[in-house]
Amino acid sequence: MKQLCLALCLLVVLFVSAGSADQAPAGYVVAISLAGDDLAAKTAVVREGKELPPKLMMPVYSGDVVFVRDPASRVSLEIGGGQTVEIGGTLARYNVSGEIPTGDDAWSVLTAIGGVLAGEEDTIPENMVSKGGSLTVPLAARGPNLITKAERKLWLAWQGGTAPFTVTLKTGAKEFSIPATDTREAEIPIPADVGERLAVMIRDSTQQIATIRFRLRDEIPALPNGLKKASPGPSAETVVNAAWLASFENGAWAVQAAQMLHAQAGENQAAAALLARMVKGWKP
Repeated sequence: MKQLCLALCLLVVLFVSAGSADQAPAGYVVAISLAGDDLAAKTAVVREGKELPPKLMMPVYSGDVVFVRDPASRVSLEIGGGQTVEIGGTLARYNVSGEIPTGDDAWSVLTAIGGVLAGEEDTIPENMVSKGGSLTVPLAARGPNLITKAERKLWLAWQGGTAPFTVTLKTGAKEFSIPATDTREAEIPIPADVGERLAVMIRDSTQQIATIRFRLRDEIPALPNGLKKASPGPSAETVVNAAWLASFENGAWAVQAAQMLHAQAGENQAAAALLARMVKGWKP
């Protein structure tokens, strides 16, 4: 019994010590472009004397150093208050300092995003990834998908099938088609007088058909208090909000979340990377 008590006391001490060592991040990596020696070394972060590879949405902590060897390399951080620091060019080394208050809920979402973008979590169900000629839309939920009435264009991407593809939007007795496409994505105009429900039908050249049903809502669900103001800047905020929305109501809002990411994918590396994973079927 005495030995058991001593063991329990030791575990408590270790737990408290580990908890006190926990550190809130000072920012997140939101863009990476490595060249020359940096591309060869694949490292740009120093933590406790060890060089680490930079990864999208990777947290950086006070005491870390972010650096580049080649003037053409760039590593961008969002460090709180909407501030962005770009390491590269004339700024070859940046000493990270400070902390961003991040609650448990925000930390869970940020960790999930960082893990999937780093390729550390293979969370795409095998049955959702198209193989052979199967035409599927892993991004969408099997049941009704929810989007807002404010959307005037609907971006969709799919997997498998054989080009060219025809895409048709149906609402009530009306049908609207867009020109055939050889790519596995399309932006579909939504008529202003659309009702409460619509459907999109994707047909490939072998007559395989994938149909996605939608119900329209007045607005996007409100972000939980635990996630508000949890991200350091606009790039991280977009991916956090989209990841949470994609998980809400068992993935029914995933297509709406994809609209948020697609709108910024051209200038937001993390948004583009998360969108690519969602198109293959990943959901938080």
